Amino acid sequence: MATISSHTLFHITKKFSVLKKIIKNGLRYSYSLEKTETETAIIQRNGYIPEDSDKKLQANSLSGNPKTYVAIPMICFCDIPLLRIENHCEKYGKFAIGLNKEILSEIYNNLLNPVWYTESKNVYDLISNYSRIIYYQGKDLFEKNTNKDYLKKIIENDELKKGNQEMIRRYINNKVLANYILGYTKERKDNNTSYYDEREWRSILPDDEDIAEWIWNIDEKYFDLYRKKWNDSMDKNEEYGHIILTSELLNDAITHIIVDTDKRIPDVINYIMNTKSIFGVSDISLEQRLLLISKITSFEKINKDY
Repeated sequence: MATISSHTLFHITKKFSVLKKIIKNGLRYSYSLEKTETETAIIQRNGYIPEDSDKKLQANSLSGNPKTYVAIPMICFCDIPLLRIENHCEKYGKFAIGLNKEILSEIYNNLLNPVWYTESKNVYDLISNYSRIIYYQGKDLFEKNTNKDYLKKIIENDELKKGNQEMIRRYINNKVLANYILGYTKERKDNNTSYYDEREWRSILPDDEDIAEWIWNIDEKYFDLYRKKWNDSMDKNEEYGHIILTSELLNDAITHIIVDTDKRIPDVINYIMNTKSIFGVSDISLEQRLLLISKITSFEKINKDY
């Protein structure tokens, strides 16, 4: 029986050179431009909670102000069985790396999640209202944390300190939450496929200056101008910039290495046999390299055989 979901999460790319970098270094986080809900953008820009009757909100509500975008470091996957992935690859590229979903979820369980698809306005409003409550509580707490008397109370009271840390954690996590939510039927500009058909998973780094900051209140032109610089910073981020594997998990975690045509397969074999590292692992045995080679295939072969 054909399955709806896959045991493998596929990351698709358009360039062979990028696939080789993935094989060598692991999957790099890249900044993605995400449109924020108008109210969220205003909160981030102006630092206050607008009410429905707020004139400032009405004046700002998408009226010629393009700065309602945020750049977020993430890695995207699709949860589509291999034999049903052809249409997806037509849009996103003919090179892919497949990773065992269970293993990847266990290693990166604090970052990796399937996207939530919503259609009902009631559900959207519920999420939006929850976001406002958490933001208000977090904003109030951050303001208190600049008050010396309040900070002194936290230092002297373990229970208060614990509650303070928990609220900050909830505030930061809430900003991540919104970017796992997509509309069920919303169509994209360049095709007629709904988000739901893509069965997307995302690994998103939190908005934390010690890990990787999100870039708030930008427009598309600003994103295009600085995207390469931000992505290059992920290459240099040795601790958080990539999804990598251990030597013990390498062969179990990587399930597929897929190129566009059969002619490209010898190039991948040669690369795997000679590269100094694979998915961030430098101590690679000959046996491990040969096992990885056995997982190479092409979309040309898949289309012919299946």
